[in-house]
Amino acid sequence: MVLGGSAPSPYPGHSPASREIQHPAKELNSVCNLKENSCGRELTVTEDDSQSSLIQLFKKKKEARETEKAMAEKEEAFRGRMKVIADRWRDLHAKRAQLKAHKHEELRIQALKVNSKQREEKMKKDGELLRVKMELETLRKKHQKLCKKVQKYSIFKKYLEDVVEEPCAAFEDISEVTSQYKLLVRTRKDLLQSQQGHKQLTEQDKVLLEQYKVQKEAEMLQYKTELVQLKLRFYQAQGDLPLWEAHWLWTIKLAIHNLFQSTNTRLQAEWDVLECSSCRQLSLVEPSQKEEQQ
Repeated sequence: MVLGGSAPSPYPGHSPASREIQHPAKELNSVCNLKENSCGRELTVTEDDSQSSLIQLFKKKKEARETEKAMAEKEEAFRGRMKVIADRWRDLHAKRAQLKAHKHEELRIQALKVNSKQREEKMKKDGELLRVKMELETLRKKHQKLCKKVQKYSIFKKYLEDVVEEPCAAFEDISEVTSQYKLLVRTRKDLLQSQQGHKQLTEQDKVLLEQYKVQKEAEMLQYKTELVQLKLRFYQAQGDLPLWEAHWLWTIKLAIHNLFQSTNTRLQAEWDVLECSSCRQLSLVEPSQKEEQQ
């Protein structure tokens, strides 16, 4: 309930009840007058009641200020916590980005390692395949050599087959069988000796051939070295040729000039010839030399 005029409140934000308590004596008197007029009873207000009202007002103001201060402190603390949370969230995003980049880097390194390992395995397989191919080529060559040997010694197989297939009537006598056996043994021994001799000769021929190859390779290397030295000397001579030509040309010019000077002095002739004109000097000296010889 508001009494009196609409006076402005010195404390903004408070209710009309606070404005009512600001002038307790006047407002209480007004209330008392109204009640006396309406009810016919008298109401007295003591100074203790007004003082208690002021004390309550001050307490409420103090509580309001403390509440505002507490709210401000809580708001400041809330802002601080929000800032800390924002910083932590930013750090979390940065760490997540770093973790993602680190994970990508680890995946890239792992992929490079796998690629390198696959490349090494491929190189090993290629080397193994090349080795197997070389072994196969070696075995093929050995097979060809053995086939040639089989064809070479096939005549002995045919001979033995002819001997075995002969009728038993040819060996009616034991002495004939014995003689035939001895003949076969001698023939086998001769064949083995002949084969051994051919083998030794073949090995000797191989050794001689290797020695001949080594000797010829050494000679070829020596010839190549000499050829390189001759080429170097030829190139050096080609490089020195202009120097020698210039030297001899200068010597000839100097000799012609000296001859020209001596002839000119001896004949006391005054020939107007340039010093650098060697051909002109020689053409003037030649007639005088011929006259002196005659």
